[in-house]
Amino acid sequence: SDPICIAEIEEKIVDGDYVTLRDYETDVVRMFNNCRKYNNGPDGTWFRNEADRQEKLWRRDVWNQARQYLKSEMDKASRLQALAPDAQGSMPPPSSHGRKRPLVEASTKSPGGN
Repeated sequence: SDPICIAEIEEKIVDGDYVTLRDYETDVVRMFNNCRKYNNGPDGTWFRNEADRQEKLWRRDVWNQARQYLKSEMDKASRLQALAPDAQGSMPPPSSHGRKRPLVEASTKSPGGN
């Protein structure tokens, strides 16, 4: 069992815990897959169907927007960091993003094969 819920995903976003967009996507896909896997039998039909519907909506409406937004934020942070001198007045190295860990897009291919 590998549980995850939307609240945990949101917390990880706020805390800057995702290193790559792939990590974020993997957690969201895992949440939908878990819903389909653990809601079996006739009583779980509605939940499985809802997971399918919500995942399609997420891919269509949220995922592409999130990728564009996060990429633009990373670019902005990189530009600002490159312009800001450190405490000694020298410029920071170009790889510094000002985040706990940089959020980068690892790949354009999704774990779900889309």
